[in-house]
Amino acid sequence: MLVALVIVSWGVTTFRYDIQAIQKVSYLAKNAVLFGVVALFVFKYTSEKVLLNSMVFITVVNFIFISLQTMGVDPFGIVTFGLMKATCNHPVGLMANQNEASALFAFCFFAFWRKEWMPITECWSYKYMDFKQLIVFIPVAGLILAESTGGVLALAAMLIFYWFAKNRKAWPMVAVLVGVAFYMYYQDPFTSSAVTERVRIWHLGDVAIWQNPVLGVGVGLWPLVTGQLHAHNEFIQIWLGIGFMGPLFIFGYAIDVYSRMTLDAIIPAAVLIGVAVNCFVSFPLHLPPLALIVLAYISILERKLRTQNGLDPCRHTDEG
Repeated sequence: MLVALVIVSWGVTTFRYDIQAIQKVSYLAKNAVLFGVVALFVFKYTSEKVLLNSMVFITVVNFIFISLQTMGVDPFGIVTFGLMKATCNHPVGLMANQNEASALFAFCFFAFWRKEWMPITECWSYKYMDFKQLIVFIPVAGLILAESTGGVLALAAMLIFYWFAKNRKAWPMVAVLVGVAFYMYYQDPFTSSAVTERVRIWHLGDVAIWQNPVLGVGVGLWPLVTGQLHAHNEFIQIWLGIGFMGPLFIFGYAIDVYSRMTLDAIIPAAVLIGVAVNCFVSFPLHLPPLALIVLAYISILERKLRTQNGLDPCRHTDEG
């Protein structure tokens, strides 16, 4: 929470006095406190099982919605007795667009695969455990229905890192890459227009960054400076907003995690690598549901690293 408030304070010192910037800073300040409280609660008082069960529930609900939407049924109309209707013509579940839905299914993938990284007492149950692991195909099917490459690339990065760190075998990584290529060719062709548009937006951001590389232009002023709602790249948008402190903090934290890395923390670390890949082509950290999922994995990662290094003095669990 303290780090989040420091970053927001840095942004406050650089923003221009525009109503949009003021609203953005106040929004970030409130959420810095909220996310900090959530992280503190998770880090000290909640087991991983609670977080993973929540992710599973969110993913299953979104999968039901996106499946119904794919079949031409509007689930919003059903659950609200016709008072609400879907606002997107493409199946997106409960999310606002394809990119968000795809990221959700990718980020929550390992919440279904807990047999691989948690003690037996933290898994689903002793009985029928192997059968229950089959529901890992729910987020995979959701990714296919969402038809957005960003989430698929994130999941591919997670799996490649996981298998390389765990056993350093080449064939699983090759299989993942073949699957991604097949998906991009048949399911969601990454069209030249989509690539061109993103490159154009990134170029606008790069030009603005090098005009204000140290302090940035201020929190919330990306749309005013570039004329675009989002950068489709979190790293560019963060740097433009608060200057070099943004990428410096991210890079420094990555180095710190690498220096403390243990085998027990492979999966939460893999998820965060997938998040980073998704951040290169989308804006998941701007969306509260996805940002909270990322925060949950950071909390899990820190608990595991500190436990392995004997630095977790106040751990409370509800194992069993």
